[in-house]
Amino acid sequence: MNSKPAAQMNPSFWDERYQKGRFMFSTKPNAFLVEQVPEKGGKALAVGDGEGRNGVWLAEQGWSVTSLDYSQEGIAKTQQLATQRGVALETICADASQWDYPEAHFDLIVLFYFHLPREPAKVAHRGCLKALKPGGRLILEGFRKEQMPLLSGGPRVEDWMYSAEEINEDFGMLDARINRAVGRVLREGRLHGSAAIYQYVGQKAD
Repeated sequence: MNSKPAAQMNPSFWDERYQKGRFMFSTKPNAFLVEQVPEKGGKALAVGDGEGRNGVWLAEQGWSVTSLDYSQEGIAKTQQLATQRGVALETICADASQWDYPEAHFDLIVLFYFHLPREPAKVAHRGCLKALKPGGRLILEGFRKEQMPLLSGGPRVEDWMYSAEEINEDFGMLDARINRAVGRVLREGRLHGSAAIYQYVGQKAD
């Protein structure tokens, strides 16, 4: 593992990035989230929510949102954005692979560009399944392993990125509504360009 991905495991890496005045990945919600979010609101968990662009947008749509991230600066930017938009949400500063996920608590869980080494990722994913209510939906988008040679972002370690096999292993208990590898052009913040993406939407049985 090279030094940059190792540094990304430390919250101070992201604290330093988020301390800058601008929002790194814009304040607009992820396009796939906007396409796939259920119309009916409820309780939502945004895992690895960074500076809060997705969590705050969900709050604007009427969801009761918990925004989880391990960067204190990210949490501060989330609260700043929520105040600017005139909405409220709960923020929790914690490592998603160590947080105590509540049982069957959320109607919606979203993971956007949430990348960890494989073993911590599996722990976090199990927590998400535990926390999802019967009938609840999980929405995920992130880099797949084919992103490695591309320059449009990502942790630059194959183990941290998604594969179809890993998605099916981790979320196989859900009813997969969307489960696909796609190519798309990223236009989010400073990282632009063609990217290898995985998109997944699953629903927990009632």
